[in-house]
Amino acid sequence: PRGLTISRSKDIEWNLAQSAGDRGRQLWNIRSWGRGSSAQIEELRKKLIRHVIDVPSSKRNDARIELAKFYLSHGGAADALGIVAVVLRQKPTREQSLTLRSLSAAGNYLLRHYGKAELLFDEPNLRAEQGAIPWLAALAAAKGDWRDAHNQFLGAGKVLKLYPAWLQRRFYLLAAESALVSGKSDDAKSYLMAVRNLAPLPEQMADLDYLRGYLLKQAGKLDDAKRLWATLVDSKNRPARAKAIFALIEADLEQKKIDRPEAIKRLEKLSFAWRGDVFEFDLLRRLGELHIAGDSYREGFTKLRQAASYFKKVGGAEGVTALMHDHFKKLYLGGAADKLPPVIALALFEEFRELAPAGSEGDEMIRKLADRLAKVDLLDEAAKLLDHQVEFRLDGAEKARIGVRAAVIRLLDNKPEKALAVLVGSEVADMPIKLERQRRYLKSNILGKLGRLDEAMTLLGDDYSDKAEKTRASISWRMSKWQEASAVLQRIMSRRVMTPDDAEGARFVVQWVIARAMLGDNAGIEALRNRFGPVMAKTAQAKPFKVLVGNDLDGIANYPALIKAAGDIDRLQAFMGEYRSLVRDEDLSAIN
Repeated sequence: PRGLTISRSKDIEWNLAQSAGDRGRQLWNIRSWGRGSSAQIEELRKKLIRHVIDVPSSKRNDARIELAKFYLSHGGAADALGIVAVVLRQKPTREQSLTLRSLSAAGNYLLRHYGKAELLFDEPNLRAEQGAIPWLAALAAAKGDWRDAHNQFLGAGKVLKLYPAWLQRRFYLLAAESALVSGKSDDAKSYLMAVRNLAPLPEQMADLDYLRGYLLKQAGKLDDAKRLWATLVDSKNRPARAKAIFALIEADLEQKKIDRPEAIKRLEKLSFAWRGDVFEFDLLRRLGELHIAGDSYREGFTKLRQAASYFKKVGGAEGVTALMHDHFKKLYLGGAADKLPPVIALALFEEFRELAPAGSEGDEMIRKLADRLAKVDLLDEAAKLLDHQVEFRLDGAEKARIGVRAAVIRLLDNKPEKALAVLVGSEVADMPIKLERQRRYLKSNILGKLGRLDEAMTLLGDDYSDKAEKTRASISWRMSKWQEASAVLQRIMSRRVMTPDDAEGARFVVQWVIARAMLGDNAGIEALRNRFGPVMAKTAQAKPFKVLVGNDLDGIANYPALIKAAGDIDRLQAFMGEYRSLVRDEDLSAIN
């Protein structure tokens, strides 16, 4: 009547735990699965195998499960998983399925197949069992989530008593390590005492001594800790040996007994000692930090990337990714990259481009790097950075603005086709008027460079600003439209007062005279001589002007060459000269 009611997940877990009752204790009462003296173990194994053979087929799966439990209780995880696989092919009952899942989950954990074990434990009925707590805690430790592992071990209670001594020791050692990493020294002492009371094997004594050293370090007794760790350097327990060496290297570095390069050298050597778990993650992370601190950025980022990529489920992997982003920002926004050769800075950026932040910070990073490349004439490399930014990162007016910079760089690199392509590709609506004009002048000059003179002229429309007029004069000259060129040059010179140090004005006057000469306008040439003669005599163009305004034009031996020379100093050259100076002497942002 009141609609469908769904139980909350916590209610489900509580009910499952209550209903499990003694079954939960039986499910994980591993110690009872293989009782007997060492001399009796082999006889018991044979007995269980014979039982599998002798029982009726309807009872055979139960017999197989008992055999799998026996193997697991004595550390034979692979043997137990083999038996479980056989039973799973026989369509087990629901009750058998839960037992098989628990055996499979535990076996995979013991074989260090942590990912598969985690998936198997991720089942409400299984997780609700109190006996699963130590396994879940151990899986958290395997991922480096030491705080969660510590909290779960605290809740394990009397469950560990259901396990054989070899498994209790293993879990107590993990519980001690999780407590130490979590800063809970008193809990760690209790767990280490529990291990001692269980008569640890020689290889477990190495684990115990490593953790005792950790405890001494936390108590401020670093030298005592080092002496204890030093006894493990030749241990046959490879994980304990590797951890002890790692700890010794860190201690020597902390006490300044070795420098950073020596620490890196020792840690690199250690990286081959033990691989594939949270220890390797910690080692890679530390190597990355040390390399970056020593300005070996590529090595550092590579190590951190390996740590974050290979160990995505390890606690702290996200922190490593954040650390990489922070260092990348400091490198390219904080000025550290300025100390690197430009080619190295570019190669590093390209290799780790995914670390560039989104938004304005990433755009600023690219801009600064492009500035450096352009200043040392690495124009193609600078342009590619800006091209990528225009295509993938920007929109609106900023896209159009950076498109101008990319086009200028391409034009300076004598690649007008690419310059035009990036300019067209960065067209946007509703640009600021100043930016629109700049793009129009630039596009007109590029079209002129490509020989598309009619298009270039049309683009200028009815714009008679100084920049438009200078571009129009250049295009008219290239098209040999002498009347139009003369008219444009006349308008340009009417706006300025000619002085001896006006080099650009002097070039325009020379071109104006040539245009009148090409039209056969001697009267016009005479007028220009009278108007500009005195001031032109004091400019760098004095000699060609004197020849051009003389009365014997036909006597000039290489008059076509003189015309060409005048054309070679046209507006495009001056236009690009302005941009070249900006790129060389200032940042690319000075372009617009």
